[in-house]
This record gives sequence, structure tokens and C-alpha cells, in this order.
Amino acid sequence: MNQQQKHLTACVSIFCLGYLLYWLSMPRSVTFEDSGLFLQVCQFGGIAHPPGYPLFSILCSSLFSSLPINPVLLGNSISAAFGAATASCIFLVLRQLTANYLFAVLGAALLLTSTTFWSQAIIIEVYTLNAFLTALALLLAIRFQQLKTTASLYYLALILGLGLANHWPLFILSIPGLVLIFALHWKQLLNQPTKFFAILAGCFIAGLTPYLWLLQTTTEFSYSGPINNLQAFLAYIRRDSFAAVDQQDVADSLDKLRFMTWSVKTVFFQHGPIFCLFAIIGIFRIGLIKGGLIKAEPARCSQAMKSQQEMLSLASGLGVILFCHTILLSLLLGFDYDYLYQAVFSSYLLIAIIVFIIFTVTGIQSCYQQLQTTITRRLFLTCLFGLGSWSCMLNWQQNNRANDTLAFDYANLILTSLPKKSALIVSSDSQTFPIGYRHKARNIRPDVTLLHAKNLFFETKIVGQNMLEFKKFVDKLAIDRPVFSIGVNWLETGKQYGLYLQHQPNIEYKSLNKQYRDFLGLSLAQYTQGKIIQPHDLYFTHQFLYAASLHLLQLSIVSGLSDEEIELISQLQYTFPGTFATLSVALGNPRFRPKVQLLLSMATPFIDNIPDETPNYEAALFYYYLALLDAANQNSYLAISAGYFPHNKNPGYAAWQKLN
Repeated sequence: MNQQQKHLTACVSIFCLGYLLYWLSMPRSVTFEDSGLFLQVCQFGGIAHPPGYPLFSILCSSLFSSLPINPVLLGNSISAAFGAATASCIFLVLRQLTANYLFAVLGAALLLTSTTFWSQAIIIEVYTLNAFLTALALLLAIRFQQLKTTASLYYLALILGLGLANHWPLFILSIPGLVLIFALHWKQLLNQPTKFFAILAGCFIAGLTPYLWLLQTTTEFSYSGPINNLQAFLAYIRRDSFAAVDQQDVADSLDKLRFMTWSVKTVFFQHGPIFCLFAIIGIFRIGLIKGGLIKAEPARCSQAMKSQQEMLSLASGLGVILFCHTILLSLLLGFDYDYLYQAVFSSYLLIAIIVFIIFTVTGIQSCYQQLQTTITRRLFLTCLFGLGSWSCMLNWQQNNRANDTLAFDYANLILTSLPKKSALIVSSDSQTFPIGYRHKARNIRPDVTLLHAKNLFFETKIVGQNMLEFKKFVDKLAIDRPVFSIGVNWLETGKQYGLYLQHQPNIEYKSLNKQYRDFLGLSLAQYTQGKIIQPHDLYFTHQFLYAASLHLLQLSIVSGLSDEEIELISQLQYTFPGTFATLSVALGNPRFRPKVQLLLSMATPFIDNIPDETPNYEAALFYYYLALLDAANQNSYLAISAGYFPHNKNPGYAAWQKLN
């Protein structure tokens, strides 16, 4: 078997094993995050939210239209396939750098089982495709260093275009590092004939052609409908509608600093502190050892990697990529540093994790080659295998989502409980995507009409240009059919069922139906037992329990609770969402006035133990409520409140400023 056959066999084996791992752990039904979004984009040939991800959309839409497979498994398998392909590509990169099969395979295995990479490889998303294209670009850049062939640059130009046509905000962060890797050869490049640059430009432009997808006219499911002019096209690509999300009013320099620290820590602790130590060793070893990466066995080092200048160039390029995808990205984004945005940010770290793996393997091999005897080397490898296996088992517990049905069950609960021929207006992603997928793509409750509060995604729109006109439209719609809403801030009055609000002139609180009680009881049990692990699932459950607690408390005031509802609210009040809801109602409704000491005793367990998934605004209000209840510690509670959410939207911040 020649070298190429060995490489092919290794790549195929890594791909198959990685795909099998992801297949066994991937969800079998729609999940939160953007799962429902992309499942509908792929099925209907629609347009995702900005910047549109046209390359991914073209690929998945083609597969969805040609393969009669469970759409959820097919969509998740696309991410799994690109995740496994990325690991195979990193094997080839490490094979070039280490000239050692064992350590190249080890690097691929570490990437496959990294907590964050694994989490994105088992759900339908654009991030493993981005990782694959970046890894392929890295391999081509190293190949150019090795062979100095212009063909590598042609392929690289095509990959750069495709990468920008998939997720340009993330892919562009890798380009400075990729350029640095072959920057030493700029004179050779400048001396190329005009034909070379023409072909290079042609390959790059060919890679960008998926953006033409955004000009297609489907309205079945698209972020804001068809893009009809150049201005709308550019605004979409620039992500203009996400400006307020990417740069939040409440975020400041401290939030950026926290994200810097958090992102580096997240990347370096994918497999625990020992592998983090190896990565640090690798960072100092790569490019700094005369003659290449390997000190003890220079004969086995790839001939292309013998140049110390090229090694320094490679080390610099990798370091820049790592810097751009952690520190620089933290500076560019203006996220409020809380649980939800940490979960969002974590999906941006896949490229940084790839570079971390390269440094880790370099450090491992460096340590291995310092060992002088066969016994110590075998012992080292045995310990390494044990640590890797233990890390893999821990990450399996985090990422095994084969039985994750939370979003599926929630969407079904909403749809099946609605009266016939209802209209449902949704707002947040946790409702829009899973409910939309079950309704539109799987044809559950076709008699129901789905609308979005901001006229996004769904083909049916609310008529009007502002909230006043929207309300008039809903009033007219409610004459002929029942109209319900979930979390729509301009629809606040009507029958409150807990799951949703029915649009009517007067506020009325309704008892829980059996389906709702069962779902609430199960969610509460799983939450209190710590069985909900996935960040988006945990965040949703926290918010769901808070909303349920508010509903039950208001219901207790106006009409009383049944025995089952009393039991539920009693259990809820042992959780932070239930306690927070109780404080909110007690301090905001004059008809609900428990004793101050009772409220303080409920809040005491959470004073220094607020759950991680709690939004900063909720935490700030919690301490503001404590300040209102406990005059002796008022100033300290207000200071904590202001620290969590330093904005005038937080009454605790305003009160703290007034006192200080």
C-alpha cells in the first residue's frame, strides 16, 4: 500500500468513525437553536436569516429534494458529514506537520470528540461546513508551502470564495492567518503572469456564485421574503437587521473582556487541563525548534517543513487564526455577557478549536519524543489514551441528544392544544422555528395559520406598517377565528392560558389543561434533577418555568388553584424561576402580599447561587427586589443589580445611581 492509499484509508476510516459517533448521539427530532429554521429553509428552498448562508442552503435543499429520508436525520447528518470530513482534513494537516500517523489520528480523534465541535456536528447548522472549508484552506496553504505549485492556490481561491458564500463573518477571520502561512513566497506570486491572476480571480468569483441563491423568489419560508433589489441584497449580506443584536446597548468593555477570557478558556479546556497544558507546550514548540517541529527525530520530519522561516510563518498564521477567532471576535461583537450569548458565541469557536488541536498534538509529540525508553513512551501513550477516553465519555454525556425531544414535545403541545382554525402569532426563535417546522414542514394542524410578530419567515403576513395597524388587523382577524399569541409585546390583553394568550378585550386567567400540566410537571422534574444539559434547552426551560409560575400566581389571585396546580406552584417556588416570579408578582400586584420574611426566606437560597442560565436582566431584577425587601442591605443589593445590568432599563441600576 503506497502513501496515498494509506492516507485515503485513514481519511475514510476517520470519516466513518466520526460520522458513526455523531449519528449515535444526534437528535431524532427538531431541537431549539436554529434547527427548525434550517429544516424549513432546506425543505422549501427558502432564505435563512442574514447573511443567508447560500452555500449551505443550496447543498441541503438539493439533498432534501432528492433523498426520501427523515428530514431531521438528514439535516443533522449534513452537519455530521462535514464535521467528520473536517476531522479527516485535520488528519492530513497533522500528517504534513508531524510526519507521524499515530499523532495525526490522535488529533482527528480529539477534534471529533471536542465538546463544542461535537455539539455543532449533531444538529443542522452551518458551522461544520465552515470548519471543513477552513480546514481545507489550511491544508492547501500548507501544501503550497510544501510544493510551491500554483494549482494549490487556484483551489485555495475557490475555497475562499465558497467559505465567504457560506458564513463570511466567521470565514473572513481566518484569511489573515492563511495569508501569513505562505507570505514568504509573495515574490514568487508577484512574478506570475497575468493569466495566473485571471484564473485566480475566476476561481474566487466562482466560489461566490452561491450568493445568486438569495435572488430566488420563494416566499414559502424566507427571513423577510424575496430580495428584489440591490440595496436589499447588500443589506441582507451586511446583516443590517442584526446590528442591534451584534452590538447591544447594555454591553460594555467589561463584557468584551469577559468574552475574551471565556472564549480562550472554552477553547483550551475542550478536553480538560492536561490537554490544555500540551497545547501551551505546542504553541511554544511549533516554529521555535531549529530544523522544524521534531527535535529527536528530524529524519521523519516532512521535507517541506525543514525551513525555520516557513515554520515561523506557519506558527504565526495559526496563532493569528486563533487570536482572530477568540480575542478579536470578542472585540468585534458587542454581546452582553450572559448565558444565552455564551451559548451563541460557543458555536463561533470551531476554527479556534481546530488550531488548538494542532497545537495540542504538537505539544504531545514534543513531550513524547523527550522520553528515552520504550517503557516510558508506552506508559505515556497509555495515560494519554486513558485521559482521552475519559474526556470522550464526559463529552458524550454533554452531547448525547438521541433522546432530546423537548422542542418537539413543546411544539406539539402548542399546536395540538389550539382550537380549530386558530391563528397563532409568535415572536421568539424558540417558538418560531420548532412550531413552524412541525406545522409547515410536517403538516401538523394545517387548519392553523402561523404569523410572525415582525412579519418574518412565514408567507402569511400581518397587514400594516406599525403596531397600531397590526393591532387593528388582529382585531379584525379575531372576529372570524380565535387568535393566540406567544410573547408578543404589543398583544398584552386577553385570556391567558399560560402557553399562550388569546386575543380578547379583557384579561382573564384560565386553568391549566391536562397536556400543559403534564408537560410542566415533566419539565420541572427534569430541571430540578439536573437532566437538562443542553444550553438552549436549559435556557428555554428556565423561561418556561418562570412564565408558568407567573401564570399560576396570577390565577391564584383571580380564581384560585386546583389541588394539582397548588402542588405545581409549591414545587416551582423551590426553583429560582418560581422564586423570581413570586417576587415579581408580590412586588407588582397589590392583591398578592405575602409577608416580607416569607419572601426573603424563599430568596435566601439563591442570593449567592443564581443558576447559570439566568439572563442578566432577571438577575439584576432579583437583586433589585431584594433591595426593596431588605433595607439593611439595600445598597449592596443595588450595587449587585447594577453590575448585572448597567442600563436604565434596570430599575436597580437607576436606584443605585441615585444613591451614589
